[in-house]
Amino acid sequence: MAVRFTFKTVVAVLLLLILTATAPASQFDARVDVSRTSLDNPYRVIPLPSSWNYAPGDNPDWRLPEFDDSGWEQVSTSITVNDLQFAEWTGIGWFRLVINADSSIVGYPLSLEVITQNGAAEVFLDGEQLYEFGRVGNTPGEEISHHERKPRIFTLKYPGKHVLAVRYSSHNYEYYHQRGLHAGFRYIIQDANHHIDATFEQTRLYTIYQAFFSGILIVFCVVHLLLFVFYRRKKENLYYALFTGSFAVLNFLNYQIGFAISGNQVITLLQFQLLMRAATIIYFMRFAYALFYEFVPKQFWIFTAIMVADAVYRAFFTLNSPLYSEIIMDFVLMAFYIEIIRVVVVAVVRKKEGAWIFGFGIALFTTCQAIITLINYDLIAGIQELYGMTGTIGLLLAMSVSLSRSVALTNKRLATKLVEVRELSIKAIEQERLNQQQVMDRKILELDNQRKTRELEEARNLQLSMLPTRKPRFDGYDVSFHMTTATEVGGDYYDFSNGLNGSLTVALGDATGHGLKAGMVVATAKSYFQTFAGEAGNLDLLRKISVGIKNMNIRMLYMSMTLLRLEHDHIKITSAGMPPAIIYREKTGEIDHIVLKGLPLGSKPDYPYCEQTIGMEEGDTMLVFSDGLPEAFNHQRQMLETGRIVDAFRKSASLTSQEIIETLVALAASWTDSDPLHDDITIAVIRKIKNGR
Repeated sequence: MAVRFTFKTVVAVLLLLILTATAPASQFDARVDVSRTSLDNPYRVIPLPSSWNYAPGDNPDWRLPEFDDSGWEQVSTSITVNDLQFAEWTGIGWFRLVINADSSIVGYPLSLEVITQNGAAEVFLDGEQLYEFGRVGNTPGEEISHHERKPRIFTLKYPGKHVLAVRYSSHNYEYYHQRGLHAGFRYIIQDANHHIDATFEQTRLYTIYQAFFSGILIVFCVVHLLLFVFYRRKKENLYYALFTGSFAVLNFLNYQIGFAISGNQVITLLQFQLLMRAATIIYFMRFAYALFYEFVPKQFWIFTAIMVADAVYRAFFTLNSPLYSEIIMDFVLMAFYIEIIRVVVVAVVRKKEGAWIFGFGIALFTTCQAIITLINYDLIAGIQELYGMTGTIGLLLAMSVSLSRSVALTNKRLATKLVEVRELSIKAIEQERLNQQQVMDRKILELDNQRKTRELEEARNLQLSMLPTRKPRFDGYDVSFHMTTATEVGGDYYDFSNGLNGSLTVALGDATGHGLKAGMVVATAKSYFQTFAGEAGNLDLLRKISVGIKNMNIRMLYMSMTLLRLEHDHIKITSAGMPPAIIYREKTGEIDHIVLKGLPLGSKPDYPYCEQTIGMEEGDTMLVFSDGLPEAFNHQRQMLETGRIVDAFRKSASLTSQEIIETLVALAASWTDSDPLHDDITIAVIRKIKNGR
């Protein structure tokens, strides 16, 4: 086991070494007086001195009682690193001790108790071998180390001087020293009957405690592990299972050290004990965070790194850390306890579910651990095992109460949910009835939409049938029309009519909105246009169409229109709410915008519309279009706008009217990426023929 050196211990050892080194060997004859009176103490033991007469090497004569060992050195049987500074150790040697027996002890059953032994020993009394613990060897391969746990009975057959000689080997002494352990042995003499009873009682209690506490912890581990397997969202079950599992192993190792029969077993158990202690503390903290935190705080990883580093260092490099390392570790543990208390207090303040129950168990456990730490530093008196047991049972009991409460709350919530489910079932039936009704309504609506779609298609066909089927012919001019309709029945319209005086009247209109109403307006406008275009002027024709639309008595139904009357060398133009016409003058390469303001037809029949006469020279070209062209949108909801139309028109103005229209249609298609239009696009191009072209 690990040894803690205090300041007083170090001073005492140094003084003992100084006195031993400066005094003659004959002054320190290794002996002990034994009598029945020596056994009059609560533990019925006779302590043997720590320093015996010692000689390195191996000689069978050294067991004989008459052998003169007065020239031998006195060395501690513990064979520590400090002992080897004053004595030679080659792996095997003899230790002798004189026992002066009082007549009262003769024939009384005594036992030899092995307190610790990290090697092999043959024990002789008055030259006769009493026991063999392991197998003493002159080489490491021959040696079998053994720590005897059973009482070994003997008696002193006569009063007076007796010689207890021990042939001892420990070839792995450096291995033990590197891990902070001694390589020797320590024996005491006990009342045999008391020793047998005490050994039996200790074995019984250790076995009960080991099985009972480890078993309880394993049960909690398995239960919570299964809870996590079946419901993985509750991560606290996993960490509690890991905590109780590692705690169970740690508890098992604590008692198993008392059953170890060799130094190697003790070291192995201590190594596992250190690792499991770190794991228990880490899982304890992770469990506490899982209860009240959604994410793991950074300080957890700091604690984890420190605990793992300390455990690995102690387990695999030295089992006996320096005093300053122990102090640092105690401060880390104290910070750990404070952090656990902080987590619980914050959870209680925030009224987390079950925080008081968990907090009670964790507070009790943390308090007991703090008391154990104070006992370790001799600051208070107490039994460490009692506080350890109290803290552990308190934590487990708090967890059990919490689990019971959780189950009760779950059952209560389940009963409430059953009532809710019953109510929801009734609502679900009603909702299903409503859904079925909605399905029927949707089917009726779909049939109605299909009917309207057919009607719209018929209206579209009617609208398109009202458009001219041939290209107008007029001497000296090249005239072309184009219409791209939107998804619904649109309101755009174009038409032409040859007058009695040899003129050609061209109409380009745009009714408000879409659908059947817009189609009705187009039909009305076409009827008036075909009836009066040959005999009435532009202004008179606009007024007649405006009156006709207004007489339909449909609110918010209007029509924008541009009328063009083509004569030999000029065009008379009037407009009612249409975009400005654009003229390209071939001789100068300039662009003119003809802006004629006017209200849409059907709004105010007596509105004073304006007419303008535009002279046309050979090569000049006029462009008229509805607002669907400049207002075409791209994917970024940007409009095409008049500026881009003018640029494309200027570049293509020397082409035929049909080629100019194709250029503008391609521009619109490229701008919208062939997406469905939001409004009809209607274009008319009138070009004054040049040199027969």
